[in-house]
Amino acid sequence: MDWTVSTVIPILTLGLAGGVLPVMLARRFPDTLHGLAQALTLSAAGLVLLGAVLFVAIYSDAGIGLSALAARPGDSLRHFLALGLKAALVWAPILVLVGIGLAQGVERRKGERIAARDPDGEDG
Repeated sequence: MDWTVSTVIPILTLGLAGGVLPVMLARRFPDTLHGLAQALTLSAAGLVLLGAVLFVAIYSDAGIGLSALAARPGDSLRHFLALGLKAALVWAPILVLVGIGLAQGVERRKGERIAARDPDGEDG
């Protein structure tokens, strides 16, 4: 595999997933900041796993067979999860920016719900 393919495709995949996954998961959780935090945490875990899977694919394409990796599964799992975590350099900034945007949306909708209950803006 050419180095550009083994570099560009994983970066684009992780970057795109870092932007799309939290939006998809946020729709499945309550429209609160707590629900958003759960969606972002699950997104981060999923992105670490996706990064690990991409590194397994790169290693396999480079000629390191899965049988060699299976010989020491605990060490291999730890190694690829660490690589997936290091790939956070790619997806973490995107995840943070998307999370900020989603949090603003949650707060905006919360304000709209409050305003709908009290259209005059009076507390009492």
